[in-house]
Amino acid sequence: IENQSITFLRGNEQETKLVLEQPLYEPRLGPAVAASRAEVDRTTANVAALRSRVIRDTQQAYYLWIAAQQAVLVLDATLELARSNLAANESLYRNGKVTRDLVLRAEADLLEVEQQRIAAASRVRIAQGYVNLLRNSPLAAPLPRAEIDAAAVERFRENLVRRLAGRTLEPAPLQQLATNRRAELQGLDAAIAGGEARQDLARAAFKPRLLLGAEAGIQGDDYGFSEDERYALASVILRWNTFRGGADRAALAEARAFTEELRATRELAAQRVRLEVQQAVEDLEVADASLDTALKRTEAADGALRIAARKRDLGQINQAEFIDARRTMTDANLNLNRVRAEFLARIAELEYAV
Repeated sequence: IENQSITFLRGNEQETKLVLEQPLYEPRLGPAVAASRAEVDRTTANVAALRSRVIRDTQQAYYLWIAAQQAVLVLDATLELARSNLAANESLYRNGKVTRDLVLRAEADLLEVEQQRIAAASRVRIAQGYVNLLRNSPLAAPLPRAEIDAAAVERFRENLVRRLAGRTLEPAPLQQLATNRRAELQGLDAAIAGGEARQDLARAAFKPRLLLGAEAGIQGDDYGFSEDERYALASVILRWNTFRGGADRAALAEARAFTEELRATRELAAQRVRLEVQQAVEDLEVADASLDTALKRTEAADGALRIAARKRDLGQINQAEFIDARRTMTDANLNLNRVRAEFLARIAELEYAV
């Protein structure tokens, strides 16, 4: 027999082909699609939850900015009052009705108010920067002007009643509403659905797969379409893993444990939502009850200050009593602004919780 020389690697070789595969029975396709859709739902719900938090934080920061602005206005009025008090005491001192220590006391009170006013103006700028941070705007960008007065408080209360669609401020029905609507819980529900799809995908590993395959093309030293260069293949493929060392069972156990963990997380999150709603309702009730008290406190302090001013002009009270009345009036007005802003912030918190 003569020696033979066979070239297994050609110097030039090409292969051009078209391959088609069609699953006839593929148990992994359905769970994979379901898992992908659940992931989309989870991501969408998380974005909605983030949007709700940003809206709540922006509203509350804006109310804080308005309250800080109104605090500056209160201190401006107090500053004018302190200057008038200083001028009155200087006049009384020049006329020999009081001693100089009362003038110095009034001057010290004026400087105290000026210091408070500087600090309040700084808080306005910081609050404005925080609102713009949440709005993704330049920190010094101007904000729309507004005022939190009694009419604004009543308007917000009416809007809340309308949004609750006739529901009372009872925790139980609002908690039920929140557990059905909160985006965080919807995201966890989608994650649980994805975990169940992962279980189905793990179970699919125990099932066979049947595919139809077809392939056609040309191959050879060069491009050509002769009978020796053309080829076509068709096949039906059955694949079934009978043993993988326990890997499939481990994957299924992992998917089950992951889903159970998500269910426990969802239950805990639902409890937290119920607690948030209860706390939001109680905080709103406290803020609402504080409105009348704060208003009456302001009216009483303003009346007391007017009486103290008249007594001061008549020389019937000392300087300490007048300054104490002035401080009481300032504190009452600042407290009223704070309580009104707090009421609006608690409404925003309840709307977010529900």
